[in-house]
Amino acid sequence: MPFVQGKCENCGGILTVDPDLKAANCPFCGTAYVVQDSINYYRSTINVENLHADVVNVVDENSSEARLKAADAFLELEQYDKAEQDYRKVTEIAPQNCSGWVGLIRSRTHDFKARIKSDGALNELEECGKSVTHLKSDETEDTVSDKLGPYIKSQKDKNESELKNLRAQMKELKNNKVQLESRVRSVKDMLAVSGVSSGSTSTGGDDGSFANVLGAIGVFALLGSIFPIAFKAGGVAFIMIAAGILLLIPYIRFRINGSKADREQASLQSEMSSLKSRAKDLEGQVSDLNRKIQELQKSIDKYK
Repeated sequence: MPFVQGKCENCGGILTVDPDLKAANCPFCGTAYVVQDSINYYRSTINVENLHADVVNVVDENSSEARLKAADAFLELEQYDKAEQDYRKVTEIAPQNCSGWVGLIRSRTHDFKARIKSDGALNELEECGKSVTHLKSDETEDTVSDKLGPYIKSQKDKNESELKNLRAQMKELKNNKVQLESRVRSVKDMLAVSGVSSGSTSTGGDDGSFANVLGAIGVFALLGSIFPIAFKAGGVAFIMIAAGILLLIPYIRFRINGSKADREQASLQSEMSSLKSRAKDLEGQVSDLNRKIQELQKSIDKYK
């Protein structure tokens, strides 16, 4: 079928339209229009414009009928957000016009296919339904009223189930966070204790110097015992050997204990390194849980 002339009811622009289409958008102002309505509007005004060429036909942008036709066209094109804007305007301009409330319900629910989580939006739809029930006059409006109740119940049931699941997840995450934070504190306490222990087991200092002196004297005593033996002074040699051994005992004991302390210190340092790594990992897990908790809270807030 060839293209025919139409006219935009919003801006008055002359359109070239395909009569096989149901709806389209005006290339001049972007307003959606019903194709057949634009054709009829063009034909109804063309004679007047031919007679009065100096007269421009302007449609009031606040006209409820013009808004309603534009909204119907947007709805036909499934441009639900734009349709909702115009239907809202219709309900403000002409709250007695049932078609505005019906269109608002259809556009807001995307013809009952949209997923709505907000309690506020569902409550608003219930109020729209009350207006339709009060004003309805034909079967189309009855159909919308019949669909609205089950739709709202379905959305609320889904919301309740999803919220229950989200809150259970939130509770589990918070419990995990508490346990992790407790483990972090425990690891940090162990780190603190390890730090004290490592300091207390370090070798050297005054005790080490004294033991070294005693050891040196003991060695000299043992070496010195050679001379009494050479001169057959057995008693003196025996005393010097005994003294040397007695003096070496603290030195040997200190060296043994020092070696053990060194091993303990090395073990503590290894443990501290492991604990630090573990504490860092646990703090990262706590941070991750905090992020997940915030994301869950945002999801829960969508239901308000």
